[in-house]
Order: sequence, then structure tokens, then C-alpha cells
Amino acid sequence: MLTTVPLSAIEDAWHELYDTTEERAQELFSEFVREQPDAAAYLACAEEEINVLDDRGFLMLYGVWAWLACKLNGHDGTRITATALAAAAERNHADMMRMQEDRSRQVMDASAQFRADFRQLPLLGAILHDVMEGQMESQSRQDDITGMIVLCVKSLLDCLDGT
Repeated sequence: MLTTVPLSAIEDAWHELYDTTEERAQELFSEFVREQPDAAAYLACAEEEINVLDDRGFLMLYGVWAWLACKLNGHDGTRITATALAAAAERNHADMMRMQEDRSRQVMDASAQFRADFRQLPLLGAILHDVMEGQMESQSRQDDITGMIVLCVKSLLDCLDGT
């Protein structure tokens, strides 16, 4: 199991992806695909579900960011399987559906179980912050991919974390 990824690793991974050359970013993407082919395929498949072409690519970018942050924090490179990703996605989807159905309770109460055993909340929070910041800048989105990003990135993090 991976320890909670510290803010320093989250920021270092961010800068490695965003404050670099296009060639270096492509190298990181290629390394992610080589090390985690099933995770890359999972994210690529999810990207195909996005209707607005301008919104494509972000899900893979967030996946690479999560992978790189975990790698900088000592993730051992264990290959994630398609089976593990599917199981994590199914669990997370069920959790999301349960929280949506339970509208009578406060959101924080409904999400308590979601947060209780999830060590990578700082990393997921940083990614969500970036997603929401982008939505505020371009309020003319035709589709909302935020839920998809949460589900896919959380599932990836669950697998990277070994949970």
C-alpha cells in the first residue's frame, strides 16, 4: 500500500507535466502507457465517451498526473490490471449512486464512508481543483465530464494505492 501522497509530490508531478516541454510531456505519457497499459487503455476508453472533442485529453492528463505523483511518492510500479480497474470503477460507481440516492442527508455525511478509507484525498482534491478551475473559466461546456473524471481518477488511485 502506498502512503498518502504528500503535497510536495503532487506539486512536483504537476510541474513536471505542465512546466515542461511538449517532448518531455510526451515522454511521461509514453512511460505511463508502458508501465500501466491497462490503466492507459481504461482512460482512453473513457475518453471516447466524451462528446465534446475539446474536452478529450484531460482525463488521460489527470491519470498521468496521478500516476506520476504516486511514482514520485514511491509507488513500486506494480502493473494495474484491467480486472482491478473494473472492480474499483464498479465500487466507486456504486458509491456515487448511493450518495445521489441519499439526498435526505447532508452531502458531507453521505460522503463520510467515501473519505474514511481513502488515503489519496489530497491528490484527488488537487485534480478536482484543477477540473473546477477550468470549468469556471469556460462556462460554456456542453457536457459535464467532472463526474467521469472523479470516477475514473478515483478508480485509478484506488488501484495505484493497492486498495
